[in-house]
This record gives sequence, C-alpha cells and structure tokens, in this order.
Amino acid sequence: MRLSDFIPHVYEPVLDAGRWQDTLDGLLDRLDATAGAIASVDSAEPEVSLDVVSKRLSDSPEFKHYAAKLQEEDSRTISRLLRSPAGRLIYDDDFLGDSLYGTGDRTGLWLRENFGVRCRVALRLESEGAWNALLVMHLPEEAAIVRQSEIGEVLTLAPHLARAIEIARPFHLLKSRFAAVLGVLDRFHLGVVILDGAARGDESRIVVTNRSAERVLERRDGLMLTGAKSLSARGEETRLALDRALEAAAKAARADSDDRGTLLAVPRGPGQDPYLLDVSPLAAGAASEIGRFRGVLVLIVDPDATAEISIEGLRAFFGLTETEETVGRLFVAGHSYAEIADIRGVAFETAKSQVRSLLAKTGATDRSAFVRTAAKFSLPVDRKDEENGA
Repeated sequence: MRLSDFIPHVYEPVLDAGRWQDTLDGLLDRLDATAGAIASVDSAEPEVSLDVVSKRLSDSPEFKHYAAKLQEEDSRTISRLLRSPAGRLIYDDDFLGDSLYGTGDRTGLWLRENFGVRCRVALRLESEGAWNALLVMHLPEEAAIVRQSEIGEVLTLAPHLARAIEIARPFHLLKSRFAAVLGVLDRFHLGVVILDGAARGDESRIVVTNRSAERVLERRDGLMLTGAKSLSARGEETRLALDRALEAAAKAARADSDDRGTLLAVPRGPGQDPYLLDVSPLAAGAASEIGRFRGVLVLIVDPDATAEISIEGLRAFFGLTETEETVGRLFVAGHSYAEIADIRGVAFETAKSQVRSLLAKTGATDRSAFVRTAAKFSLPVDRKDEENGA
C-alpha cells in the first residue's frame, strides 16, 4: 500500500474511537514494528484522553502481567516523554541510556523477552496545547539500523495522526457522554459540515450538518449552499480559496494527496468578525454511524454564537489573571473596546491594551481566533445532565 493510500485510514477514528487500535496496527505494520502504543493526555477534556495499545500486546496472555506489574512504572516514563520536544524521534538509548538491557528497565526487559523487541522509539506529536500525545514504536532491530525509509514514513504520518486526534476530540466527547456522534451533533456548539468528497472532479456535496452550521448557512452573510448542495462563500477570492481547501482535503481522503487541511477566514459584512473554517480530510470505516466514507469535515467558528463558549480552559492553561479572565469573557461575548471600558469602568485605551495583551498571551490574532482557541480548551459540548434532551 502506498503511503498516500494509508493516510485516509489515519482519519477513520475521528467519528469512531473504536478504530484507533486498527489505525495504530496499520501504522506499525508499515514500519515492520513488533508493537506500539498511542498515549494522549487531554488536559482540557480528560474524557477524551487516549491509551491505545497494539493488538499484539493487548491480546497476548502476558499483557495481564504488564497491566498488573509494569503499567504504573511505564506511565511515569510516558509522562516524561510527553515533555520532550515535539516532532523529534527519541530512542531509548537517548532517553534511558543502556537500561533497555539492564535490570532497571523492567518494561524493556519484558518486551524483549516476550516479543523480541530490541529498540523503542517515541515521537511526541505537535499539538496546540489543549492535549499532548505520544506515538511509541517497539522495533525488532537495533536503533542503529532502523531504516531511514521507515523514519521518513513516521515523520510524514505523524502530523496526520496529530490532526486526527485534534479534530476527533469533540466527537469522542459526544460518544463518551451520549453514546452516539452523528445523532447528537446539535449538542456540539460549533458548526459541523460533512461533505462527500468521493467523486473525482465533482463538487463535494453536503451529507451532514448540525444546527449551529445550519444557522450560519441560513444567514448567507459569508457562507452559503450552492444549488448542488455544496458549501460556498461570498466574494470570488474567498470562494476560490474555499473550493481549493475542500478539494485538497477531499483528495487526501481519496488517497490522492497528503493534505492535512486548511484554516480559512471567511469575511462577512462591514463591522462583523469573520467566520473561521477548519477544513480537514475525513474517513470512516464500514462499522461507523455514517458507513464507509471518504470526504471532508468542516468545523465553523461563528463569532456571533458564543453563549456556549467558556474561557475556563484558557484560564487554567495560560494562567489568566482575574482581570484577563473578566476581559476575556466580555471579548468572547462580542463586546467592543468601548463597551468593555464602560462595563469595567476603565479608559478606552486601557481596555484596548488589555484585549491586545490577552490576544498575545493566548496566541490569537483577533476575536474569531480567540473564540476558536477558547473552544479548543473548553470544548462546547453539552453535559449529559443538561436539560436540552439529556
């Protein structure tokens, strides 16, 4: 299988968390790895943290020994690796010295004796801060002779794996809380549009939307439906940029490219903040709620629909002061500099400076980007005990 043919499989767990082990096993097979794992710690939404082990390990009788005797020790090692630089392969010789062959590394000895593992390689995935993930590969070769082609594949696939983990978070949270995904999309308060990108040369057609996306499309103030039930935008430049983003993501889902998606601002009327679109490849297996599928996922940040957007996650992660938290809440709610100044009883320039300082601290460029960042650190997904249909 070509590398590009495997890329769609990386996105299959987005709508079906049960596919993570199959995706991991497929990746390990490409590398001739004996076994491996994906560990993801989600500081914003612990419910969607991942602890995925390859089938060869989880199905072995010896795995019970690992779970009972070694897992806690191994978890401490993984926690340390999660603080390593992102995007760099780390061999156990780098991290553990010679302990893979000594008595101090009990997990390494267990892997060697039971599965013939001679080398472990870890890679921390790039993320935007709300979560942290690690890919661990157990290899039969010595570290010195791991093939460069295998390393190249890992480094090519890793950004797709990170992307899949990122865009899967709200859907896994829906599954965790409501035992469904597509049937409860209205409980997720960002716009969701899923398009079928399977037909080469044809316009991608919308197959699923949630209520938040439908409200945006009904306004026709930046985004709209075409006659062929596809997604389009006002203004030729923006429309062409959106068409390119949709086609690039669809090509990746069809195994025709390695595109990981596009973040696109869609201008609206004068004085209105733009919509932000996060366009990604999407795939699903036959057992998913949508059936076997290759297409495009579009997440829409609507800066006018912020009632469900919390900045609690930003406060915790960035250590916002009480003033920054108050200003952040007002900014997310859509208040202007003048309104923030009036509400807080400060000068206009003070309010403006406080907002700019908050944007710089969180890495956002404008209000729409700030809303998007807040939504990443506190996913706007209903709690199960909320009144609207729990």
